[in-house]
Amino acid sequence: MTETSKLLAVLMRELRQEPAAQPPSEEGWIRTKELRAEFGMATMGAAREIADRIVAAGFAERKVVKFGNVLFRLSPKFRTWKEAHAAQKASRVQKVPAGWMTLSAIALDMKRTIRGLQYVATAGRFPYKVYNIPSPTRHYQRSRFG
Repeated sequence: MTETSKLLAVLMRELRQEPAAQPPSEEGWIRTKELRAEFGMATMGAAREIADRIVAAGFAERKVVKFGNVLFRLSPKFRTWKEAHAAQKASRVQKVPAGWMTLSAIALDMKRTIRGLQYVATAGRFPYKVYNIPSPTRHYQRSRFG
């Protein structure tokens, strides 16, 4: 073997080894790859999105390391990532004022169909507000439906 081919062989051997994200010296940091299993997600993008929401809520920390890899550390308030995720979802829930209800609740109250009430609300151009309960849902004033 020539000297060039030996150098190329060494270079190729080094390039085949995957660079591992070096976690900081502190304990408790977890990679996005491990969070996939915690959240039951198929992709790292979905797990990172959930983790970023938890960080935005103040329930975890985020740190960028080599090559743009991201590590997360859970707040001491929570024992598991699932608890933090549930708390993050609960923090988004809004309080709905008295007199405002979803169409399904109004339909149950009036013993009518939701679709029929949708027609009434659209024809009457009833104003509505969107509240997160936990997902965004339209709420109408019950008094407008008679």
